Amino acid sequence: MIFIVIYVSRNPKDVLVSSFHFQQMASFLHDPGTLEEFADQFLALNVIFGKWTDHVKSWRNMDLGDRIFYITYLMELLNDLRGELLMKMLFFLGKCLSKDVLNRVTEHCEFRSMKQNKMSNYSLVPEALMDTKKSSFLRKGNVGDWRNYFSPELESKFNTAICEELNGSDIKFPI
Repeated sequence: MIFIVIYVSRNPKDVLVSSFHFQQMASFLHDPGTLEEFADQFLALNVIFGKWTDHVKSWRNMDLGDRIFYITYLMELLNDLRGELLMKMLFFLGKCLSKDVLNRVTEHCEFRSMKQNKMSNYSLVPEALMDTKKSSFLRKGNVGDWRNYFSPELESKFNTAICEELNGSDIKFPI
């Protein structure tokens, strides 16, 4: 069986903020504490999905050759969703879509559509598991929201830790 992978990565600071809000709303997880406390847990691998840098690096080192397509949420999907679908992803997949189908796929993949779609916004999950009064599952869909949460000290600490973790890899994110 041959398989392909499309790997979407995000800026780790935005991942931290999103994970923090998710953990606040997910009743099945412990309270994350303050953002600074959660950042320490995030950097020390004490979060539900493990260490972000280990995950990103593991997919960069997989023996998939040309069967893996890397894309970033900021630089490609958010800035040019249709162009990325049309020009890169479809080429990678060896597929063509009619203009009508491409328009519908693009519309369904836009954040505002996903936020309203009960199949992607987790609004059907019982409140006992996910309290959407604390945070919606799909919050903002933008990049750089971390700037509204990070103190200068936390930013410096986070940058240092992530840069150390990614040292020697080809993975780069704006800091």
